[in-house]
Amino acid sequence: MTSPLTTPSTSIAHRLLQLLNDGRCHSGEALGRTLNMTRSAVWKIIQKWRALGVDIQSLPHQGYQMPYPLELLTLERITAALDPPIRVLLDECVILDKIHSTNDYLLSRVATHPTQTIAAFAEYQTQARGRCGRPWIAPFGTNLYFSLLWHFSKDPVEMMGLSLAMAVAVFRMLQHYGITQDITLKWPNDVLWKGRKLAGILIEMIAESHTRCAVVVGIGLNTRMPATYADQIHTPWTDIYQITHTPPQRNQLAGLLLNEVIQALQSFDQHRLHPFLAEWRANDETQGKKVILRSTQETITGIMKTISDEGELILVDDSGVETHFLSGELSLRLTE
Repeated sequence: MTSPLTTPSTSIAHRLLQLLNDGRCHSGEALGRTLNMTRSAVWKIIQKWRALGVDIQSLPHQGYQMPYPLELLTLERITAALDPPIRVLLDECVILDKIHSTNDYLLSRVATHPTQTIAAFAEYQTQARGRCGRPWIAPFGTNLYFSLLWHFSKDPVEMMGLSLAMAVAVFRMLQHYGITQDITLKWPNDVLWKGRKLAGILIEMIAESHTRCAVVVGIGLNTRMPATYADQIHTPWTDIYQITHTPPQRNQLAGLLLNEVIQALQSFDQHRLHPFLAEWRANDETQGKKVILRSTQETITGIMKTISDEGELILVDDSGVETHFLSGELSLRLTE
């Protein structure tokens, strides 16, 4: 496994962030002396960090302070959490400081890396997205933004149900991290805590032939969302900090997530969805409940019965008709 880190930790902006990351109050003058720049230049850099979502507070007549330190990602700490057999399977792992999208980054490498397994983490994404093109809020250094490139020797049609398997992988990771209560799954790929969204998954695929395809699994996990971003999220959400009331260990979470995702991909490659069905059905947020299923053409209400062995949603509508749905451009919600 190679380790081409792209985080410019030696830049002036990052040096300033490291100084503030001790949680103490620093005057603009003291920061300027340390960094050999004017107070005005310090202020301009701080404004840039704020624009990326970093919570840097200004204290009158005192200086600048971060209310809590950021645990930035490091390759060494992430790989320390990997099981040795998983570490062998990973050809490359990168930590990107700023990127449009980790999924796009890996999709652009499929042609030049036709057999390699590559993981990409980002501290900040400018064009993060979820299913159906919805934007995913991605401030700097506070949540996890992760994608993995994996190659299957299968026909792309055999990939049905993969998003459910990946949701179960996230569920397992949270269990290993110590969050064992109130975690549920919502078809086709959301992970919830007490009904509020904790993680989302975006799977994108490139068919290389009738017997081979490349898959990029993208996962966003809320670890500690800055309060300033709360108004930008229009669905109920939560994060690791709200659940545990302790600072999230981002590197440990990243390593555990990478571990579980690769194990799940191996299992799916051999057995498809079968090893994940029992866990999904036992922790399904909507099973047996009244739901609304929306597509671009229609809205259907009914009872969410269960998922099929292939990962389809089985809905019994208000007239008693049972219908199977693939994920596609569908949105599932509980009725009020």
